Amino acid sequence: MFSIVRMTLAILTITIATNSYATLVESNLPIGETTFATHFSEQNNFDSSHSALLIDMINRAPNDSQISIDVYHFDDERVANALVEASQRGVFVFVLTNDRDKNDRVWRILRDGLKEPFIAIHGQGGHAGTGDRSTTFGHNKISMFSKTTYVEDGVEHALEKVVVLSSGNFSKNGAKKYQATVVISNSSYYNLALKYLIAQARFYKNPRHNNPANAYAHTWPTDSPDAYTDRMYFFPKTGGGDPISNTLDPSEGVGVHTNHETASGRPTKIRIVTAKWSSPRRGIARVINRLVRAGNCEVEIIGRKKRNGTKLIDSEVRSALLNGLSSAQKEKVKFHWLEMFKDPESGDYMHSMHSKYMLFEGPWGNDEPQFESDDVRKVQWRNFVYHGTRNWTGSGLRSQDNMAIKISDDQVYSDFLHNFNYLKCNALGNCDLTQCKPGHCPDIE
Repeated sequence: MFSIVRMTLAILTITIATNSYATLVESNLPIGETTFATHFSEQNNFDSSHSALLIDMINRAPNDSQISIDVYHFDDERVANALVEASQRGVFVFVLTNDRDKNDRVWRILRDGLKEPFIAIHGQGGHAGTGDRSTTFGHNKISMFSKTTYVEDGVEHALEKVVVLSSGNFSKNGAKKYQATVVISNSSYYNLALKYLIAQARFYKNPRHNNPANAYAHTWPTDSPDAYTDRMYFFPKTGGGDPISNTLDPSEGVGVHTNHETASGRPTKIRIVTAKWSSPRRGIARVINRLVRAGNCEVEIIGRKKRNGTKLIDSEVRSALLNGLSSAQKEKVKFHWLEMFKDPESGDYMHSMHSKYMLFEGPWGNDEPQFESDDVRKVQWRNFVYHGTRNWTGSGLRSQDNMAIKISDDQVYSDFLHNFNYLKCNALGNCDLTQCKPGHCPDIE
């Protein structure tokens, strides 16, 4: 679904030193509107996959344009061949990926087929500017297009300065799983993500350069009022704190105020879809627990479960969510589990979902008196989506290269809510597939 939001944005200027990736060009084109589109994959259906979406956008990129890729796992030859064909017809293609796949056929396709050797190798990365390449790896799933066309329901939308942020790798198995993808057309988002990618390339070529997350974590054009509600995040994060906890926690003024008068009796709702949630991130669970205790807050969580019954939301996290709640309050925290499925092609069992997002609706803002007359910062009923490439794990926060975004657009929220309902009905096993699709599914109990 498409949504257009008008924003007044600062335009970033990027200075690129002369090196092998200096051909990457930033945009100074001011775009007063942000275009969002969402895409959700079905299980075991390549035509609906994020990989198929990217191949179409690659094929539609004009010959004088630029494609920049930053991806953790890349073994899908279909995507590699599309990039090579684009390069051969005049598109500048830059790929940043892990070297764990360098003996793979895809690596050879890229190495031999791209017109220029613009494949930087992540190696094992490096933690927060230390230059220690043994501590982490790149985990992003980002694609950037200076120009391309996005097709929805047969309608073509010409876009410029596009960032595609997905939960899915460019992998054959990833194309078979439920995935969530956001397409963003906006020059400031694009320039910021491109600046981050260039800094990553420098760092992995020479670890004496600072890890880019040091410079760009928690960054959005700071002179824009939208920075209060919409924000781009880069990881690994140094120091303390967790962006998700910080977003929800009202203890510092800014956060969720479940019983605020703007709620008018409506419950605050937090919905989470996570491929993995480990105990180092149980601080998020503690914040949610306090919100449920405060009253008028409902929580639903969709996670994954192995064939042996092991749940990929750690028991410590589940305990922190429910700790000290009354029986009535525990009824307001619901878990749903997606089972593994058997791949008909390989016969192997694999997890069916790889998404990583949170949906929030409720009173949010700053309740301090000086902000009562500030329409941007005061507490008001809001919807937002927190979506990204990282799992809810300690390494996803502290030692992996990842990117996330918080979006306060109503249409994007509605699209993700429909996807949540779709995953929920699959977890419950009561889907009417004639009525329920990945991006359009009515609410169910």
